[in-house]
Amino acid sequence: MSKVNIDFDLFYDHVSRAAASYEDPQEIRRNFGGSATLYIKLLEELNLLVFVEVDHAEKVQWVAIRGTDNFNNVWTDLRIHERVDTSVGVPIHCGFLESSSAVYDLVKDLLVPDYETRLTGHSLGGAVAAILMMRFSHESVTLGTCVTFGQPKVTDDEGVNRYRHLPLWRVINEDDVVPMTPPTLPSQAFHHFGHEVHLKEGGGYEVFTEHQSELSPDGSFWANLGDMDVSDHHVQHYVTKIKAISDTDEDA
Repeated sequence: MSKVNIDFDLFYDHVSRAAASYEDPQEIRRNFGGSATLYIKLLEELNLLVFVEVDHAEKVQWVAIRGTDNFNNVWTDLRIHERVDTSVGVPIHCGFLESSSAVYDLVKDLLVPDYETRLTGHSLGGAVAAILMMRFSHESVTLGTCVTFGQPKVTDDEGVNRYRHLPLWRVINEDDVVPMTPPTLPSQAFHHFGHEVHLKEGGGYEVFTEHQSELSPDGSFWANLGDMDVSDHHVQHYVTKIKAISDTDEDA
């Protein structure tokens, strides 16, 4: 556990887009249209909304994926059978893999190869963003920072070892149980990769690397089963906390 310098303004840019993915297309265009080119698509069969924002002036493009909206997608979160995804070469959570493949097919031809690509999403959307980053790392895509919020686990130790170098930051609320899923089972052990920013209930944050967060008392799904509070998983909870830290940093 350690303190590091984190750009919470950049994190706020990410969480703003992750939260916007829950809005209707008109609201998304109102907030992020500007001079950027927007592509917005609802994948009805998966209940996923994706928007791609291409800023030609800054040569930066964003892919934001809507996550679990009021737990309508919880069936996807609980489909815990791994299978090897040949595009990334490691076992991937089956339900997340299906969603990420659909999003990949949608966005792959919308991205400009030499623009910096930033991925973000909340909950299921964060899982999809992490898998897309794994996939894009094998292609001619310039990867920027990927920041996810309340993201569940997507792979196992093999995936962690292969992709730990990627610029993934996972932000979790202290009492959000979703990042602990899928739970560890005798036959399957899912793990996180990337740095974790742990938002404290009383304000402030801590930073963990890779499995350290899973080894903490808060890292056990079963230990926290009786303390589940879905409000701690809500995307607006993340927006509020990150905005408060960003404003504090500006005033310091």
